Amino acid sequence: MKKFAVVLLSTVVCGTLASAKIVQQFEPEKDTSAFKGKPEVSFAVDLSFYYQGIDQAWSASKYAPHVDANTWNVPGNTGAGVGDAESALSLPSANLDINAKVMSGFNVKLQTMLASHHHNETYVKGGYATIDNLDFIAPGFLSGFMKDATIKIGVNDIDYGDDQYRRTDNANVMRNPFINNLAVDAEDQGTHIELLYRIPAISSFVVMGVTNGQANPQDTAESDTYGTTSNTYAVYGKIGFDHEYTDDLRLRITESVYNVSGVNRQDLYEGDKAGNVIRNVYGTVNSAVLSSGWDPTRNYVNYKGTKQFSSAPDLLASKTNLFIKYQDTELYGMYEIMDAVKRSAELVSL
Repeated sequence: MKKFAVVLLSTVVCGTLASAKIVQQFEPEKDTSAFKGKPEVSFAVDLSFYYQGIDQAWSASKYAPHVDANTWNVPGNTGAGVGDAESALSLPSANLDINAKVMSGFNVKLQTMLASHHHNETYVKGGYATIDNLDFIAPGFLSGFMKDATIKIGVNDIDYGDDQYRRTDNANVMRNPFINNLAVDAEDQGTHIELLYRIPAISSFVVMGVTNGQANPQDTAESDTYGTTSNTYAVYGKIGFDHEYTDDLRLRITESVYNVSGVNRQDLYEGDKAGNVIRNVYGTVNSAVLSSGWDPTRNYVNYKGTKQFSSAPDLLASKTNLFIKYQDTELYGMYEIMDAVKRSAELVSL
């Protein structure tokens, strides 16, 4: 690849941008606001227009994971080449979020994608409930525990790593200074139940969760293929330290782990329903590689030089994130390790 330049221009309609100030947020704070006796509803809307300018020079004869979604660049393969890219407008995207407080400490959210690069029709990304107290069971039920805990149930981004708080979510680009997401994007929008427990005395927190690990689950039939099944659940967790030393200085460091075994499909690296911002990179069609990210557990060439379409059923991933903010300057870093094992004993490491 001789030259790879990306210029992305995004205009976001969300009020008066001239005076907008982005407040960096990670895990949300507890909702301690009073319930006024009837549901309170609010809306959030994002609309983005994209102008993409890409100059790429890449040959299919060079070794790479693959050429596009259907043509693999194994040694000796000189199949379809990659067409030139030109500067152009791409499909605008739009989000609609509906938030509701339905009772004390009980909030629900419905997330709808009005248009995205993977679907130009409207569809539901997901919806979930956050529970900050259990008074709906009985007044004061487990109040000592729930004082620092939040339970989340539904379909949404799982809390693996910190990148989901800084990535572009379809039309919501305001929290991502680079607009485009990571090429290897650990982002799973699956069904899950998650517990966040805060330890304010030491500025720390713990997250534990269980998920089906699939962005589009459709198989409820019992299956057992080579010792794998469609209905195996993944567990994940995070520990973190997040402290504001002064009004000018904030330090945050987290360590996350994700583990699943015996599943014939997992979407940890292919779970973004909306797709990525950039189009037609390393590929010949709009849905080609890196349009939504590269899944290292399935889109790879093994040590024998043969293509691998199916995902590895056994996956262990860990991610370390560092965030330092001094006044208006931010430093954000990520280090991730992934080991995936196919039942044929092939090991994929990244």
